[in-house]
Amino acid sequence: MEEYGEVAYCKIVMNKSTGLSKGSAFVQFSKTEGAENCVKSPPISLDGRELLVTMATTRAEASKRVKVEKEQVKEKEDKRNLYLANEGLIRPGTKAAEGLSEVELNKRQRIENAKRQKIKNPNVFVSPTRLCVHNLPRAVDDQKLKEIIQKVFEGEGRFRLRECRVMRDRERTNEAGVGRSLGFAFVAFYKHEQALKALRALNNNPDILGPVKRLIVEFSLENKLALEVQKQRKKRQLSRNTIKEAVENKVPQKKRKKDLNRKEDEIVKSVPDLSKFERKSYQGSTGTTLSGKKLKMPKHAGPKIRKRNKSKVLEQMKESKKLNRVPMR
Repeated sequence: MEEYGEVAYCKIVMNKSTGLSKGSAFVQFSKTEGAENCVKSPPISLDGRELLVTMATTRAEASKRVKVEKEQVKEKEDKRNLYLANEGLIRPGTKAAEGLSEVELNKRQRIENAKRQKIKNPNVFVSPTRLCVHNLPRAVDDQKLKEIIQKVFEGEGRFRLRECRVMRDRERTNEAGVGRSLGFAFVAFYKHEQALKALRALNNNPDILGPVKRLIVEFSLENKLALEVQKQRKKRQLSRNTIKEAVENKVPQKKRKKDLNRKEDEIVKSVPDLSKFERKSYQGSTGTTLSGKKLKMPKHAGPKIRKRNKSKVLEQMKESKKLNRVPMR
């Protein structure tokens, strides 16, 4: 270090518990030019290792820098997209709340409080492509809502929605059998940019429903466990349909007439191997095995006895033998 300037002192940082070096050190030069020359110099190597040389900071600055770095790491680790939960939030007293009645503000506050309670669940995350639209009039159906959203993307070419569904009460239906609207809907897009644009264009917009009643739009909250249940349900349904088609050996009508004289063993061989389909413990018995072999009708149709008390059975057998024994003369 002396080649860059006069060194006042040099101290290696030691680990008190082990007595070994921590791999870092402090070097103080007599003049500022020496420290600046050392930092600006080409990489310095020591015993084959390249040293990382920086200007020393005070304890307060170092702790402040560590705090900032930790916050940046937290932002990177936000896998639940919680930052999107604040999108479209309108607080009383702000400029966006101007023109809103007390009823509308209270309604927004209730929705916000409910959202914050749900977010406390670690399995709940914010969907980046699905919106929840509140404060819908009962006259608005799926088609009308779709038309409202399409106006936002006019002039942008072809536009498709993944989902546009007004939630309804199945127990309260009209003469046509359509359930009464619950006042909110879910709209899913293919891209996050589209969802964000729609939210910002529709939320609190007085030109859509009028200045009195405005749409309340937010990113939808999804439950990871509920989505997994839906995924497994679809997987089971697909598996059942595939097994059913394979067992029934569905073929076109013309081809089926030609196959009427085929032997039973040939038909069994034509059934594909079903061993790759995983059976669950809740599934009942079937008429065939996974390989397609037909099973015989079970003799016992009642409950299956999993465990039998053998000692009690032996006692009953001995008792029956005693009763049936012919007495000696």
